[in-house]
Amino acid sequence: MGFKLGVKTEGDTNWVSNALCFATEKEAEEYGKDLFSRWMAMKETKVLPSDEPINYQFVDGKSKRISE
Repeated sequence: MGFKLGVKTEGDTNWVSNALCFATEKEAEEYGKDLFSRWMAMKETKVLPSDEPINYQFVDGKSKRISE
């Protein structure tokens, strides 16, 4: 199981996410903090469990794609 960042913008009623899936809640949360600091349209974030394959890690303040 992995974790994704759920995002809501103004008027959203459902959580939306992108293709990034992290191994830990902490990585997804740190990614969310970073994204929130750059993307002003976000109103709310939440870490969501995901069954998608883990494909990213958050290291040294940056998201990094995991090579297959």
